[in-house]
Amino acid sequence: MDNEISRRISIARYLMIIGVVMLHVPPYKPLVEYGTTVFDLLRGIITYGFFRATVPVLTAISGYFVFSAVLDKNIPELISKKTATLLVPMLLSNLPLLLLLFAIQRYGMTTHHFTVTLYPFDWNNWLNAGMGLFGLPLNYPTHFLRDLFALSLLAPLMGVLLRKTPYLGLVLVLAVYWFNLDASLVLRNSMLVTFYLGGLAAVRQWDLRRLDLFAPGLLAGFLAAAVTIVIFHIHNREWFSLVSPFFVWPSLALIVDSRVGRLLLRYSKASFFTFLAHGPLLIVAWILFNKFGAGIPYPVFWLVTPLIVVPLCVLGHAALSSLMPRLSAVLLGNRTYTPAAQMPALANTLDESTGLEQGKTRVERSQAG
Repeated sequence: MDNEISRRISIARYLMIIGVVMLHVPPYKPLVEYGTTVFDLLRGIITYGFFRATVPVLTAISGYFVFSAVLDKNIPELISKKTATLLVPMLLSNLPLLLLLFAIQRYGMTTHHFTVTLYPFDWNNWLNAGMGLFGLPLNYPTHFLRDLFALSLLAPLMGVLLRKTPYLGLVLVLAVYWFNLDASLVLRNSMLVTFYLGGLAAVRQWDLRRLDLFAPGLLAGFLAAAVTIVIFHIHNREWFSLVSPFFVWPSLALIVDSRVGRLLLRYSKASFFTFLAHGPLLIVAWILFNKFGAGIPYPVFWLVTPLIVVPLCVLGHAALSSLMPRLSAVLLGNRTYTPAAQMPALANTLDESTGLEQGKTRVERSQAG
């Protein structure tokens, strides 16, 4: 993987996770409730349009890494790495919140309504809130890690299809997705398709710059589709999500060497920490806004909150890495971030791309918190 592709992956990862922060600014608002005001159009285009690409893009990158490193042929190593990079961070980022919410509900510390009930104690609620077995965990963005781990378990089977009959395999994966044959194994089952597409790009050694020449047109088409979705309240957006990587990835070529691209690359090492930490921070911001922000218009809260949360996560990542490097290493799944020109082998960068968008194929998310 050459320097330019490495930099683009780092930029894509961080930009998508910043998009995730914007997607999750509470409260959740169904598309049908969006009007034609400037703010509604802006928020709708971002939350139901442009950054609807977060999960597909990041899932495709994860699939690309897995199959480039041929981990699907080494099942013990695959499970070991995925446990360290996915399950452990998910559990560690949920456990403190479980204890905190239990205390809050036990002693009535706030009147804020949480969608998760931990008091009175119930094993099913605790297990689901901690691990996201059948729905959203307490730290709701981390359900993406749960789904990526489920996809990892399917990677050896996908690998056989990718190397023996890649395009028939794509048809089979599409059938599994379309008819929901995976049941609840992957909660957002469209990830099956984009993970496989990432593997297809790796195994078939696709030229990842092939569409760059059409980047301006693809970006314009992508934005036009986003606007159309919001204006006409298009409910079925699965098609948009599935094809979004083919629009977003080439479009990123337009900013790789720009000032924005360099800025994203500089702070991309904080991307996974931002992913883990932004959900609780947004809930705190929402509680404070409801308590003290009576004179502040909601559009100001929506615009300013990500500008506060993202830098806070950058500072939090730097502080954690400096003050508690061992805890940081475990929490972040032993991820190491180096300059793009010196990026390690693909096997050492597995699953650095993590992100989430609002909504799920089969599990609807209620209002944040």
